[in-house]
Amino acid sequence: MESDPLIYEQTMSLPNASFWKEATDDEMTSIVDNGTWKLVDLPSGCKPIRCKWMFKIKKNFDRSILKLNSRLVAKGKSPKKRHSLF
Repeated sequence: MESDPLIYEQTMSLPNASFWKEATDDEMTSIVDNGTWKLVDLPSGCKPIRCKWMFKIKKNFDRSILKLNSRLVAKGKSPKKRHSLF
């Protein structure tokens, strides 16, 4: 395992997927326990904020794997219609 996996589907198809699954479960538990967000019904006419999983392999100085880290991040740049003032 040399590089960080890029997408969730790729990560969960790896031989060590159970370790990555544990990392994503830990992240979700942390999000819920810290009250970072809560699940609500989406109001009519609104679009949800998209998110994606980011994965990182943390290594020791000797390049051995220290831990597998995952973060759920919001995709902040959504295309918007530009309005002209004139």
